[in-house]
Amino acid sequence: MSNSMKYWIGVDVGSTTTKTVILRSGDEQIVFSRYIRHHAELQKSVCALLKEGKDSIPAGSEVMIAFTGSGSKPLADAAGVPFVQEVVANSLAVMKYYPQARTAIELGGQDAKVIFFRQNTATGRLEVSDMRMNGSCAGGTGAFIDEIASLLKVAPEEYEALAENGTQLYDISGRCGVYAKTDIQPLLNQGVRKEDIALSALHAISKQTIGGLAQGLTMEPPIIFEGGPLCFHPTLVQAFRSKLDLRDEDILIPEKPELMVAIGAALYAGKRGSEEKASVSPSAAAAGSPADYPSVTCDLDLCIRKLSVQREIGRDTEPGALSRPFFASPEEYREFLTRHPLYEDKHIFRKLDVKEDGSRVGVWLGIDCGSTTTKFVLLDERDRILYSYYANNGGDPISVLKRGLLEMYEKYAREGIDIFVKGVATTGYGELLAAKAFRADEHIVETVAHAGASAKYLEDATFILDIGGQDMKAIWLDDGIITDIVVNEACSAGCGSFLENFARNMGVPTNEIAERAFKAEHPAELGSRCTVFMNSRIITEQKNGKEVNDILAGLCRSIIENVFTKVIRISSLDSLGDRVVVQGGTFCNDAVLRAMEQYIGREVVRAPYPGLMGAIGAAYAAKKKMEESSQPSSFIGFEALRSFSFTQINGLVCQGCENHCRRSVVTFSTGDTWITGNRCERGGVLRPGELEAFLADKGRSAEQKSRPEKTEQPAGRRPRKGIDLFKVRKTFLTREYPFKQIDGKKGITIGLPFVLAYWETLPFWRTFWRSLGFDVLVSPESTRAIYEDGLHAVTSDTECFPGKLVHGHIRWLESHGADRIFFPSISTRKSENTEKTSVSMCGIVKGFPFVIKNSDNPEGRGRAAYDAPVFFWYTDIDRERQLSRFMLDTFGIKKNLVKKAIREGNAAQAAFSRSLLEQGKKVLDKLEKLEADRPAGNPSPIAVVLAARPYQNDDLVNHNIPEMFTEQGIDVLTADSIPGLDKIDLRNSRLDIVNNFHARMLSSAIYAARHKNLEYVQIVSFGCGHD
Repeated sequence: MSNSMKYWIGVDVGSTTTKTVILRSGDEQIVFSRYIRHHAELQKSVCALLKEGKDSIPAGSEVMIAFTGSGSKPLADAAGVPFVQEVVANSLAVMKYYPQARTAIELGGQDAKVIFFRQNTATGRLEVSDMRMNGSCAGGTGAFIDEIASLLKVAPEEYEALAENGTQLYDISGRCGVYAKTDIQPLLNQGVRKEDIALSALHAISKQTIGGLAQGLTMEPPIIFEGGPLCFHPTLVQAFRSKLDLRDEDILIPEKPELMVAIGAALYAGKRGSEEKASVSPSAAAAGSPADYPSVTCDLDLCIRKLSVQREIGRDTEPGALSRPFFASPEEYREFLTRHPLYEDKHIFRKLDVKEDGSRVGVWLGIDCGSTTTKFVLLDERDRILYSYYANNGGDPISVLKRGLLEMYEKYAREGIDIFVKGVATTGYGELLAAKAFRADEHIVETVAHAGASAKYLEDATFILDIGGQDMKAIWLDDGIITDIVVNEACSAGCGSFLENFARNMGVPTNEIAERAFKAEHPAELGSRCTVFMNSRIITEQKNGKEVNDILAGLCRSIIENVFTKVIRISSLDSLGDRVVVQGGTFCNDAVLRAMEQYIGREVVRAPYPGLMGAIGAAYAAKKKMEESSQPSSFIGFEALRSFSFTQINGLVCQGCENHCRRSVVTFSTGDTWITGNRCERGGVLRPGELEAFLADKGRSAEQKSRPEKTEQPAGRRPRKGIDLFKVRKTFLTREYPFKQIDGKKGITIGLPFVLAYWETLPFWRTFWRSLGFDVLVSPESTRAIYEDGLHAVTSDTECFPGKLVHGHIRWLESHGADRIFFPSISTRKSENTEKTSVSMCGIVKGFPFVIKNSDNPEGRGRAAYDAPVFFWYTDIDRERQLSRFMLDTFGIKKNLVKKAIREGNAAQAAFSRSLLEQGKKVLDKLEKLEADRPAGNPSPIAVVLAARPYQNDDLVNHNIPEMFTEQGIDVLTADSIPGLDKIDLRNSRLDIVNNFHARMLSSAIYAARHKNLEYVQIVSFGCGHD
């Protein structure tokens, strides 16, 4: 045996794929390699590859084997062979074959890693200096690409072909697959090319990897790219190249990038085998192994047999580990079905009698243009539903509606019935698009439509839960009046598409989910997770022996758990009231309905037409509108519908303001034009010849697609635009206030990053420095380019977005001539409220100057000095003393001059505050006058207090939310524009008021609650622990 040829086997079992490599020991050449998707059948896939690979090994050869990967530890234990941690395996392969590499980026099915290498100066060998891995989030991995491919309705194998033909980039979240879907669905509805979306998603992955994993460490070239996603998507490598500004010589692409970890495991097996032969203590400790680590030398046939018979590795068989079935007995199941008969509501076609109903029948048409499905109903004068239509919109709702409406019209025409529409109303995700396309008489928000429909069929409802394709709505009612509404936000987990996608992946049709779930003997306990997280959990459950029925049952239950733990978050189920109603297409699934009853511990009522309630509500709204107006419907009519068409042009950049919005323009055959993608009213109209010039410049014709999602009315039809004190505040904040020159010119430029606290204190600091003779350079308001420039330096993906922006602003100042960057850590300030406890600053605000200094290290780049002094300003005396000490120590400026400069800064800051309060008072005075002059019966005028932290005044942070109100004619106040907030008594607050931002938001909330004409909205940045 000692003279026989040796073969080293590396088996890499990842979250979605299994890889096997066999190396010949003499020349370390690959004699066998395979990469397959294991579809959660880990043991089966490993056995299959080992059996196949065995044919490449001559009889009598010595075999050494090691397992690696996230799913292989139980398999290695079962087979009695070593396991090596995948980062160790990867490092061995890189150090062996690519010693020039300094960074390795490896993306797998559900994990992502960045490994940093350095040259050991003593030995000259390459060694690992640091590494980063993703945590519980699988965003930016292969599973992420699979999710996007599913949304684009292409096979994962076809994704690269799409992406390589993309030309336009759009902002898409790379943090999580569900967030990305939220970004992508509107783009699909706007008609954006799938090729561009596929390309944009790959760029999102590169940004997520750089920003989420580098965490302040520099990705030095050469960079080696490994793993399946980077192997099968060369365009993804090009995205990294673009973001990291890499040259050809900076990029290393292995011959088999998808197999690098498996190759490393094989090398590990060979290394361990040599150590065992030499009776040397193995280096398993480096891989975190116990002393009694199994031998790498093995009998391959025995290894395969052990894996073949070990069917349920890791299965939890302890009592109580498995959840209970949906029903305790067949009788309970029959009783459930008796209580919940399901109307066949997707395809209603009520035959009409010409003698009884006449040959011409008037109807009200209700259209529900949802996120994934399109529905409409016809309602006659006796409130009968004559016809219903329910279809997947395929991202093209207008074409689907046209086809469905003509199909309905022709069905009745064949029966001798002429259908004429007396009124049309739209609702749903694309209500405004459908309203514009078919000239609807009315459009209403979906919560009102669903509540209205429910009231028609079910009296005394106290709570309505509607779950659709990508959204859910919880509605509380009191005597038929809506008292509260909660909807899902950025995440569509737990909605219909969530369940449908998983079922499709398991080969189960949607209409069989409930039947299969009810057959589950041990439903999986999956918890409430978003889509990509759930992938990992399902794989684990399948590995633990769960069958498809068990997984489906667990998914149905997880939908309801997600509703109550992630969306509604109520403290007591009693708040749902006595009559709970469920509706929406997802509740056509009996298993989801049963899960709802079991979760809340009481019977619920399913609406009679659960999938059509939005469309029914819209039809009733159309009826009400037309009966009140006594006007003929504006509907385009069925003859016009036959020839109806539309043309869409994407990427038309608006030059109306600095936003340069990329718009989509749809022109309908009716002559109407529809524009989306504009952030303000200037982009809502086209300049003469603008469209023609754009098409001529691009040299392309308009795309025949229809996927816009929401409309922007032309400016001429808009109400008077409201006053935006966010914009006013920004103008006052960035104004250069007059000052006295205290000291002579220094010839030094002080850089002030326009982030965090500077969004409140800029007038003071700019004036303070200028009065002492310094030039001042302020970074501009945030842009995506500034953000991405500092993305690789972000130290944690849990930081709030305003914090992540800081790195880019520091770099902007360095590249635009700042000699010194001044970014102080002001830990405490004077309280500005009657409660004297609000003296602390937010941890991010006071801590980020140190993050920049110690992690980003601007001085190490040698372009600008960096000052981050720590100040504790409980009183004005503290500020004067501490600032004077800093200026003397750093610049040699005497205390008397600093005191004078502080007075100049104070004057500027006071002028800013005074100007803002004056504007706030004007808005409030105007509001009170409008209320006093309001004619009897007219609604009361309103304004909105948009409470936010100062740095959320940045448009990139607030996403232009103030304009959403002002474009509707609603005035918007900032919290610090309201006079007298510092006098509001906060003693009865249950909240700990520890900083002035909280005091301001709470005081403004109390002020708004006491004012009959004010509404209150709070902006919260994702990841803000305080808010």
